[in-house]
Amino acid sequence: ADFCVAVMTYSGHRRWTVKTHGSWLRRVRHFFFGDVEYSHPPTVAVAKPPGHQGGNNPSEHRWIPAVQYANISCRPFKWLLLVDDDTYLVMTNVRKMLLREDHRLPWYLGYAHPPVKGSKFHARCLTNSKRRRSSKPSCC
Repeated sequence: ADFCVAVMTYSGHRRWTVKTHGSWLRRVRHFFFGDVEYSHPPTVAVAKPPGHQGGNNPSEHRWIPAVQYANISCRPFKWLLLVDDDTYLVMTNVRKMLLREDHRLPWYLGYAHPPVKGSKFHARCLTNSKRRRSSKPSCC
């Protein structure tokens, strides 16, 4: 009950969703959000909003509906993990790391899009003591 995973996908990655569903997601509550609804693995279809131009990420418009859906369908949870369908998490390690942290603080783990100025790839992370005092939603 500590975790809920929302996986962003699209029909071109159908094989990935099937493999992901049968591997590291087996023992964690999860949902898939894509452009087409499937019964296996259960995939919620989210249409592109009118006028959406899109970018290089075919599932970029699905993040907000995924959070809304998870808050209705996956409660209670302490951690909501939003991942792409090509992500692989070792949940044993994720549990060890996150369950010792305060789930009420804002967290961001991953790449910053676009990268933070002065940083080639990763978002700048606050130290543990600064994160506890921070109200910024982008801290990691």
